[in-house]
Amino acid sequence: AHLKLEFLELETFSLARSLVQKQEGLYLIADIGSRATNLILVDNGLVKVSRNLDAGGKDITRTLHESLNIAVERAETLKKSDKDFLNVPESAMVFPTLEMVASEAQRMLDTYLAKYPEKECQEMILSGGTAHMTGLVEYYKRVLGLSVRVGDPWQGIQHDANRAEDIKQLGTSFSVAIGLALAGTEAITKKDKPITS
Repeated sequence: AHLKLEFLELETFSLARSLVQKQEGLYLIADIGSRATNLILVDNGLVKVSRNLDAGGKDITRTLHESLNIAVERAETLKKSDKDFLNVPESAMVFPTLEMVASEAQRMLDTYLAKYPEKECQEMILSGGTAHMTGLVEYYKRVLGLSVRVGDPWQGIQHDANRAEDIKQLGTSFSVAIGLALAGTEAITKKDKPITS
């Protein structure tokens, strides 16, 4: 490709940069991808702890497929629908993947807060393709007792107003790419700043 590599980093740092940015305090990011989930503790903008779980959106689809005895394609469609399988008593199902994420997230927080008891987790930020699953925000609020929201890597970035709805739906899928772009922008800005004495 005849390109010169100037920058390389783990996606963990890109996620933290795009989702937490420079906010002060302790934040927990849960990036639920198709095959894996990345849990990241960010304290005052710095990544402190990171864990990778071998479970993701495909496992949630499989749970729907097996529990409802439906085709995988139909289960994937239902996962993306506005039906809440997590919080409505008559339809609430057990999702081992989501329970595993909650359990590991709680363990990470407990360990970190035992070391730094003066800290308090400000918020859990959901990212990845599964972040928009109906009821997921409420589920983690209930299970973990934290403030929870879907991350917005586009915050503070100008974009075409006509694409706002697409960005809202697909925004979290771009968290890593936007984090990398922000790093590149910061590097260029620093390079172009005049040196003052």
